[in-house]
Amino acid sequence: MAVCDYHARAIMEFVVRTDFERPFLEVRVLGALTIDSSVERIGRLRENEHYRQGMGLLFDLRRAELHSLDFDYIKELKQIQPNKPDPVTAHGARQVVFLVSTEVDGMVMKLFRDMLDLAPGAPKRERRILRDYDEAAAWLGGAPAAKGACPDRSEKVT
Repeated sequence: MAVCDYHARAIMEFVVRTDFERPFLEVRVLGALTIDSSVERIGRLRENEHYRQGMGLLFDLRRAELHSLDFDYIKELKQIQPNKPDPVTAHGARQVVFLVSTEVDGMVMKLFRDMLDLAPGAPKRERRILRDYDEAAAWLGGAPAAKGACPDRSEKVT
């Protein structure tokens, strides 16, 4: 049975899934990205006990307005929320998936991923950009979601 922990205010909605052999944190992003909201949500994510235990991350960006993810946003986010050492992943990379709905969104996220990877002091991450929820869950070590489980699988993209 899935255990869901919803914190749905403003833009990001956190869903913690614990029904897999290797659980992961799922973060749904809805609407436009803003610096204030992103910094607050990232701070809350870093305080999450499952995050601190090294769980993989699935960022479901299928309903996000990724056009707001421009160079200025990334630059400002890096200044406000610099990459901090991640003691959990000091000896290995945390797995991260960005789930997108279109090829264009995938290209935007590739640019974002590359900028994150090239940042000085960036924590180790093994990042993938995928368009299929079940493929993303499987890569993070989980099974496909059961119908009626917490995540919204109704947005299967082609």
